[in-house]
Amino acid sequence: MARLKESLTPYFLLIPSFFVLFLLMIFPMMWNVYIALHDVSIINIAKRWNFIGLENFYYVFTDEWFWKSLLVSAKFVAACVAGQFLAGFSLAYVLSTGRWSDIFRPIYLLPWFMSIIVAGYSWQMLYHTRLGFINNYLLHVDVPWLASPDIAVWSVAMANIWWGSAFTILFMETSLTSIDPEVLDAAEVDGATGLKKLRYVILPLIKPF
Repeated sequence: MARLKESLTPYFLLIPSFFVLFLLMIFPMMWNVYIALHDVSIINIAKRWNFIGLENFYYVFTDEWFWKSLLVSAKFVAACVAGQFLAGFSLAYVLSTGRWSDIFRPIYLLPWFMSIIVAGYSWQMLYHTRLGFINNYLLHVDVPWLASPDIAVWSVAMANIWWGSAFTILFMETSLTSIDPEVLDAAEVDGATGLKKLRYVILPLIKPF
């Protein structure tokens, strides 16, 4: 009996975690599937919902605006992920090897401490067609950064990269400082310097991160 109790104890300890997981992830997912198979709108949300099967999915997948929105979302995600990784890793690499890293680190991490709403309004002012800093003082042009459908997605992605790269810097710098200095010294002795050391030594070692 004692052995059975001891073997079941870990599973009992996991019950609260499973409950939170079910409450926050599994149940909402099941509820969304249930709603998607029924006719639900603001008009009849308080009434009985009629089962319509896959009709909602057919309506979505045959709507051209859905595919256009999906393409815009894909562009935004690809730009943000690639931009945050490249910017974050580059700055983290500079911070991990530079002399003034302790001074510049708080500056690079400052965007992450800023509220995303404040950051959004700040970039909106920067992108302003007539009064914005970018058009008036930096480029001296009249570019509709947020008004043009072809430019707006990249403009918003740039603001997101600026705001989100701080976390990538912190994460990548942690991975870089975890590398044993003796490994880097040995690589330099073997003739691996610059890009070769980065490609064949540093990147493989931080791959798990």
